[in-house]
Amino acid sequence: MKKIFSFLIACTAILLTGCFDAVEELTIAPDGTGVYKSTMDMGGMFDMLEMMAAMDTSQNSDLKKISEKDVDSVASLRSVVDTASNLSAEEKKLLRDAQMSIAIKQKEKIFKIGMVYPFKKIEDVQKIMELNKSGKGVGIFGKEGKSNPALAGMGEDAAMPSLDEIFDMNYKNGLLERKLNDEKLKNFQANEKFAEMKQAKQMMESVNFTTIINLPRAATKVSGDNAKLSDNKKQVIIKTSMADLLDNPKSLAFRVEY
Repeated sequence: MKKIFSFLIACTAILLTGCFDAVEELTIAPDGTGVYKSTMDMGGMFDMLEMMAAMDTSQNSDLKKISEKDVDSVASLRSVVDTASNLSAEEKKLLRDAQMSIAIKQKEKIFKIGMVYPFKKIEDVQKIMELNKSGKGVGIFGKEGKSNPALAGMGEDAAMPSLDEIFDMNYKNGLLERKLNDEKLKNFQANEKFAEMKQAKQMMESVNFTTIINLPRAATKVSGDNAKLSDNKKQVIIKTSMADLLDNPKSLAFRVEY
């Protein structure tokens, strides 16, 4: 399983030239507890998977295994977190109940990997996000793909520059905010990978990002270029493509008061 996930991370840059959807969903219960989910839909990579499996001549190829049969697996990361030497006791408590899943269905061309993080209070979500941004967390993609304990051994070029790094997060009871940080944006745009992404802008139209927020009560104020509030005022959806994000980084920003 570890080899399969490593392969998925290594394919990230290639996936940017095909269909790729990233969805994060935050659900907050009335008592303040909830679940934060992050899912990568990579159904467009089946052709590439088959090609790379054919090139893999190893006797016990994990690529051949996942290209020849369906996979539906959910793995608890408790053991990974508990044995991580770079996490404090408080950080381990935040991540201990996290789960990673993988679903591959050949006929339907479904290929998804995801993370689920239960939380006790909304402030914990911000802490989890910050841990993943720092590379200490157990997200699908660690910072530069190298510090994540669940993905140890990956090279520095395995991941694209993290979009999360250009935003400041503020999550607390009654307020959820993702605000663009101009200084961080400047540093992000100086990254050579950003220049490569700009050059391939036309191919970025099929790379999509969606944020779904399910509130415990009606929102009182919602702002953001792409933020849409449901009729019952309890759900906010923010959608953008990579191409739009490269032109207008604020397209992924939002502020929700409830």
